[in-house]
Amino acid sequence: MRLLVFCLLFSCNTFAWCEMKTELTQVSFNQNSSYFNSLSTQQLDTLLQQFIEKSAVAEQEDPVFVLEYKLNQASLDQESFKYNRWLADRRISRVKDYLATQLSSTPIVSQINTASAISDRSVTIQLCHNSALPSGMLAAVENLNIRIK
Repeated sequence: MRLLVFCLLFSCNTFAWCEMKTELTQVSFNQNSSYFNSLSTQQLDTLLQQFIEKSAVAEQEDPVFVLEYKLNQASLDQESFKYNRWLADRRISRVKDYLATQLSSTPIVSQINTASAISDRSVTIQLCHNSALPSGMLAAVENLNIRIK
């Protein structure tokens, strides 16, 4: 079942269903590191505080956080690509875990964009609203999110 949900989620481009997206911030990393620095920690804390305050005041449409990492595979040999893919997974996991500690009921979806023309060492955090999700996709996102966290 978990594999089916995973395949369902990532069989289409995340941004195809995310018509109402807002880029919130980018979390930067040093070269060959999967740990974000204190400046990025402050950015994440500010983002979380603002999100929690706005959620308490306004009626939200159950937003979904999307974490994206751009990875250009064109100029890399097989071993370098495998290493960079592993590092991208670690970076996204660290950001996802940090957000999940405060956002226990907000789904978090991650995506590594290997078709990107550029590579950078940052995870982009975007906010999508559920009204932009295809029917049935939210339940799949929530199920997968609960199991991954």
